[in-house]
Amino acid sequence: MTTRDRTKADWTSHRGWKIAGAVFGTIVGLASILGVVWQISGIGQGSASSGGPGGGTAEPPPSASATPTGSSVAALAADIHVGFPAARIDELFGGPIATRVLDGKLGWVEHTYARDSVAATAVVDDSGITVLYSVLVCEPDVAAPFQTPSGSTVVLQEPPIGQSESWDSEEDPNERSLYYLEGGTGSSLGQLIEESVVPQASGHGWKTHLVGINRACGDTLFLTPETPTAFEYFGTLEDAPADLVAFRERTPANFYTEIADDYRITEYGVIDFFGAGGEALGALASAYVHDLPPGFAEDSNG
Repeated sequence: MTTRDRTKADWTSHRGWKIAGAVFGTIVGLASILGVVWQISGIGQGSASSGGPGGGTAEPPPSASATPTGSSVAALAADIHVGFPAARIDELFGGPIATRVLDGKLGWVEHTYARDSVAATAVVDDSGITVLYSVLVCEPDVAAPFQTPSGSTVVLQEPPIGQSESWDSEEDPNERSLYYLEGGTGSSLGQLIEESVVPQASGHGWKTHLVGINRACGDTLFLTPETPTAFEYFGTLEDAPADLVAFRERTPANFYTEIADDYRITEYGVIDFFGAGGEALGALASAYVHDLPPGFAEDSNG
């Protein structure tokens, strides 16, 4: 719940309109009555320092600028999920900083948001509902937990990505399929994506999730002298090279993504949606570094 939803201070409870009895024509009586009217109208309300009637302090009305910042933004962002109206994300982040229509017949729209050290992306269908929602947490000291559609918990920043997910099961949820495309140029996407071990199913509302590392505020260079020419790895953790496995054990995840529609992760590290109604192509699993405000990564990492 944002500060916009907080109940406004009910100063109207001080309205007494209980003036009983006859109004006497004396000066003292008239002064008393005028004093009551003065209080009822609010003209004589005390300031924050002096207090209102009864000695209380009136709470100022909420405003957009009163939305919590810093780590609180990450906590509030974690309460939003796919299937929510896009307006819920606008309310938290103050509106998108970038918008584009995805290729394909569906005409779905992708929004990018940023506030403090947190960024988000959302793919919105033609009814204004999110079918992809991603949160990027860049502040190293913010350990943001996210509840996944399958009931597990993903924590960003605090643990390495190879230990970022937990649940009440003997199966290790961190043995995910890997879509690692580091990219070799400054304009490259640079997003390392890991796909949930739990596939989309009716029991989870046909939703699933991704965990990953975005170079906007994290190291995506998983190369070592053992693999000097490799910029990508698509496959299972079991078959991954040793240097990539070691990278997962020292590098924290910094983004979490939920998806609520049929999709595929492409060889370019983007997400295509497809179904009976058509396709929506080229969605991002996490915010693109060049869509973020200047200095976003530097500010986030101190």
